[in-house]
Amino acid sequence: MPLLSSLQQFDIPLANFLAMLAAVGLLLFLVPAVLSTPALAVLTQSLPVKRHKTFYDKCARQMTQLCFGLALFLFCVLGAGAAFFLVQYQPEYLEPPLLRQSAVALVPPAAVLVGLALYLGTWNALKKWRWAHLCLGFLAALLCLTLFFLGFLLLSALQQPVIRGLLLTAPFKVLHLLILDYLASPTLWLVSSHFFCTGIAVGTGLAQLWLFIRRYKADYGRDYYVFAVRYCARFALAFTLLATTLAGFTFWRIRESFPPELSQPQDIGILLISFGLPLSCCLLWLCVIKSDNPLRHKPGVFFACLFLYIALCAQMLSYINTFPLI
Repeated sequence: MPLLSSLQQFDIPLANFLAMLAAVGLLLFLVPAVLSTPALAVLTQSLPVKRHKTFYDKCARQMTQLCFGLALFLFCVLGAGAAFFLVQYQPEYLEPPLLRQSAVALVPPAAVLVGLALYLGTWNALKKWRWAHLCLGFLAALLCLTLFFLGFLLLSALQQPVIRGLLLTAPFKVLHLLILDYLASPTLWLVSSHFFCTGIAVGTGLAQLWLFIRRYKADYGRDYYVFAVRYCARFALAFTLLATTLAGFTFWRIRESFPPELSQPQDIGILLISFGLPLSCCLLWLCVIKSDNPLRHKPGVFFACLFLYIALCAQMLSYINTFPLI
């Protein structure tokens, strides 16, 4: 089974492996959502529509609130986790040059937080200067997409020991090499597109839960919340289908290009979870879209987000067993 073969690679207890899988899966669930959804929020605010124009503006604002809250939470958690790891397990990394380089690595996430804070904090102040506010939103979305791209490139570099060694000593040279590698690899394009689409799907799915939470604290009227929940559900449905298609095509391409004798056997159950649960999410979101009262579908939206998270963890497990870890 994939789970057993994965444990053989890591040589760790089952409980620890499942905890690690859940933690990494949660990061891959939330981080792409935070970095890709602001682009959708800016697009929503800038749509040239006349009917329900205020609805689109409020929906974009509440999506941005969700992204900023999640970004602040992730920044604090990752920063605290990195500090704890350095102090407890890697005291030799606490040398001044490496600390300076580590501080530089915090600049892009901090820039994203500042960009989202400015975009969100000036919503009322720049109401009469809509073009200026949209420029701030475009800048914040661009910062998010840049960090998404940089993060993806750095994750791809972790599989190459030579690049890992140069990452701290020559980061710009490494970044140049990674960009060239990315442009020359259709598989990397597919993987990054898959995570971007997954981020939009997760972000709009969580946005529906956020709308349910904020309904009685920011009372914009029932008509608005019916519109906003359906609007987010449409994007969640579309991007979940697109992400699932990209995941299947990426998995097939990687498996076809890798020597069969080096890959692990796949469990049909894990594959069904990987690609069946997202389709279940689509059915749940379709019920929200078609319902006369989508505000009654709180359990369906919650389970759709949960199923998407489980599917992402299952996809990670399948990728681990596609080829051995060295």
